[in-house]
Amino acid sequence: MRLYVFTLLMATAIAWTPSPRSFISRSALSMSSVEASLPGLVLYNSKSRTKELFQTIDPGKVKMYTCGPTVYDSAHVGNFRAFLTYDVVKRTLRYFGWDVDHICNLTDVDDKILLRCERDSISVADLTQMCEQAFMDDLKALNIVPARVYPRATQHIDDMVELVQMLEKNGLAYQASDSSWYYSTDKDDNYGKNLVNLIVDDMESQERTNAEDDLAKRNERDFCLWKAFKEGVDRDDATWDTPIGRGRPGWHLECSAMARVFLGDTIDIHCGGIDLKFPHHENEIAQSEGATGKAFCNCWVHNGFVNINDEKMSKSKGNFLTLRNACPKPDDVRAYRYLVVSSQYRNPLNFTDQAMKAAKKALKRIDKLCQQLREVTANNEHSTNSNDSEIATVLVPREIHNFETALLDDLSMPRAAASLFALIKAGEKELKKGEEDIDFAGIHAINEALTQMDKVFGIFYEVPLSEEEEADQADSLIVPFEVTDLVHKRQEAKDAKNWEVADNIRHQITDLGFKVKDVKGGEPVITRLDS
Repeated sequence: MRLYVFTLLMATAIAWTPSPRSFISRSALSMSSVEASLPGLVLYNSKSRTKELFQTIDPGKVKMYTCGPTVYDSAHVGNFRAFLTYDVVKRTLRYFGWDVDHICNLTDVDDKILLRCERDSISVADLTQMCEQAFMDDLKALNIVPARVYPRATQHIDDMVELVQMLEKNGLAYQASDSSWYYSTDKDDNYGKNLVNLIVDDMESQERTNAEDDLAKRNERDFCLWKAFKEGVDRDDATWDTPIGRGRPGWHLECSAMARVFLGDTIDIHCGGIDLKFPHHENEIAQSEGATGKAFCNCWVHNGFVNINDEKMSKSKGNFLTLRNACPKPDDVRAYRYLVVSSQYRNPLNFTDQAMKAAKKALKRIDKLCQQLREVTANNEHSTNSNDSEIATVLVPREIHNFETALLDDLSMPRAAASLFALIKAGEKELKKGEEDIDFAGIHAINEALTQMDKVFGIFYEVPLSEEEEADQADSLIVPFEVTDLVHKRQEAKDAKNWEVADNIRHQITDLGFKVKDVKGGEPVITRLDS
C-alpha cells in the first residue's frame, strides 16, 4: 500500500513533519497491516449525523456507489457539483492508498424520459444515448475520474425483478389492483429513520402519480417498485414482459439492484446530493435491506445545493444552466471545477459571476506560476540539493502536512486550497529574486508539491473537446473543391495583377463561408468564417 509521504522530503524533514495519521488516534493492534498503514480519514456520515472514522469491509478496498443522472436532458452545473464531490472523495481515497471500485448508474427509463420522447417524437434509445454522450463529454471536460462502470437501468431489468420477488417473499412488497408493485412501508419499522427523521404518520404520498395510482396503493406512503403498463400512457420501447408483469421499474429500484450486482449486498460508501436523502436514498435502504436482511451501506456522503440568486438550481424551477452554457470557454470549465472542489462540500454553493471571476483569477495566478516553475525546473544546471533549502525542508513539508490533515478532516477543501496557495505565494516570492539568489531546490520542491496536491484538486489539465466539437472541428478542416478552385483562380488573378478579379473571387469565397489569408512566400491559408 502506497504511503503518502512527499517524495522530496529528506529524512530530517520527515522526522520533523507530524504524521497525518496522528490526526485521529486508533490502535493498530486489532487491525491488519493494510488497515494500519492507512490514514485516519474522517467523513461526515449522514446516517449517524456525525463525523466518523472511515472504515471499509475489506481492508484497503472501497466499494463506492454514486447516483448518476436521468438522461433526458443535459445535466446542469448544480448536478455537476455532486459529480465533482464524488471525484474529490474518490481522489482523496486513492491519494491515501485505498483501492476504489466506483459504480455510477445511468437512469435511462423514467417518466421524464417518456415525456421528452413524446414531445420531441424521438425513441427512448435515441434520446438517452444522445444525453448520455453529452454527460460523458461533460465529465471529461471537468476532468472527473471515470467510474469503473456506468450501468444503465435498462440493462438490469432482470436484477430489479429479482429484488421485487425477494421483497415479496419477505412480506415487504405487494401487487396492487392496477398490477403495479409497491413497497409496504408500514411493514418496515425503520422506514424513514435512517437518513432523515420522518414522522411517518404525517407523511403524504411521495410518488409523482395521479389519483388513480394513489387509490391502488394500500397505504399512501408506499412507494412504487414496478409500474404496470398502461395502454395509451406507456410506450412499447420502455416496457418489459417479466415474471412480475408487463411494465417498467420505479425510479428507486435500479440503484438497489445495480449496487448489489456490482458491489455486493453491503457497500462502504454511497454519495449523492442532499436532495436525494428522501425519498430516494431512504427507499434504497428500505429495498436493499428488506430484500437481503443485511446493512446496505455503512457511510453516506451528501453534498449541498448549488444556488443561483439564493435559490436552489433545478430544472423544475427553470433557473438552471448547463455546463456548456454556463462555461462556454475551456478556462470557464476549469474555473467551475476549481470553484466546486475548493469549497466545503456539505455547504450550499452560490453560483455567481463574482464567484466565477474569482475562480478564474485564482487559476490564472496558479497557471502563471506553474509555467514559470516548469521553465525554471527544466534547467538542470542549478543545484537542487535540499539540505540548504528552508523551502524544501520546512515550508513544503509543513504545507503538505496541512493539506493532508485538511483532507482527512471531512474533506476540508478550503483549508487544502489555503495550503496550495501558501506554496503559490512562496513560489512567486522566490522567483522575484535574482537568479543568483533563487532557492532552486525550493523551487523544485514547490513544483513537485503542487503536482502532488493536484492528484486531489485535478485542475492542471487541458479541457478536451466534446464529441460534437471534435466532429465540427473535423468538418471545419474539409475545404470543398469549389472553394479550393476559387482560391487557385484568385491566385492566378493576383499573379496577373488583375486586382479587381481577385477581389471579386475573394467575395465569392466569403459567400461560401470561407476566408483566405495570403502568406508571403507560401500557400494561402483557407479557414471557415466561424473558426
